[in-house]
Amino acid sequence: LLHGFGSCGFHLTNAILHAVCSLQLAFFGRRALCLPWAWAGLLASLFAAHPIHSESICYVVGRADIVCAQVLFLAAEIYGPCSQGSVGGAPSAAWLRLFAAAALVVVSGLCKETGFTFFGLLVVWEVLGMTRRKGLKSCLSSWLRVVALLIIGSAACAARVWYTAGTQIARMDPYSNPIAASDDQWVRVLSYALVHGMYFKLLLWPLFLCYDYSMDAVPLVKSLSDVRLLQPCAAYLGFCLAICVALMQLRAARRRAARLNAEASVLGLAIFALSFLPMTNILFPIGTLVAERLLYLPSIGFLVVLLSLARVAAGSSDLSRRRTMAGRARSCLPASSCW
Repeated sequence: LLHGFGSCGFHLTNAILHAVCSLQLAFFGRRALCLPWAWAGLLASLFAAHPIHSESICYVVGRADIVCAQVLFLAAEIYGPCSQGSVGGAPSAAWLRLFAAAALVVVSGLCKETGFTFFGLLVVWEVLGMTRRKGLKSCLSSWLRVVALLIIGSAACAARVWYTAGTQIARMDPYSNPIAASDDQWVRVLSYALVHGMYFKLLLWPLFLCYDYSMDAVPLVKSLSDVRLLQPCAAYLGFCLAICVALMQLRAARRRAARLNAEASVLGLAIFALSFLPMTNILFPIGTLVAERLLYLPSIGFLVVLLSLARVAAGSSDLSRRRTMAGRARSCLPASSCW
């Protein structure tokens, strides 16, 4: 309203919203993921500067993803003490936080449909909290909250599907999504796998960006001999490897710091998987073949996993360096005693 139809005002507003979202991510990394401020700041900086967010900032349609992420961060801020078992006061306080967070997740889903999937993140977060406790009685309230989240989330998704009369697109535009318009199921499977690999490549190495992938920008994959299928193979292998590493860290964690870092990796994988699933064309076809703005939410989980694994690697190198120095000191003791 202040700038009328001037594009500069829309672009400036999106840039400010993205900056606020990056700041929220820093607080999310510190409070929810228990990262040190230095690592949380690095996480927010990488998110703010990632080239894949150019479309979300430059175009008005990308504002839906930014606002959806902001509302989800508010929901995580409210629900965090429930999963961490740090809710003070009466037991009703945890339920008030649950209903407030659930309402915010619904609001995020009204901003962008992907937001509805983050009921699953609250469930994963609660399950991680239960693995820290011992005994059935201590986990009873957590199980009740999980059931409540599943019921509320299922009802919200069912209401959305009912209101939109399903998830299918009545007239699929062959120019916007030529894969969905193809009659060959095998070609659709291979081509969608290629799209998954393209998304992973854009997250990891966004060298080439494009605002329009319609028409024949991505030729269909018609056989297994197509070398482009190496992209999805590498993407699936990397994702499975990240899951194995995160679960191994979670199982082997003995100290509190290692445990929290392992949980951060699991939460990052959950954020990525839940936000990436609706755009995979597995559950239902979408009207866009490739859209870089759709990676706004998955990039959060991707960066969280990347920073968590980097932190483990940095800690391992520091530990090995300390052990080396200690070994050298022990080796010098006999020499100093002889002197």
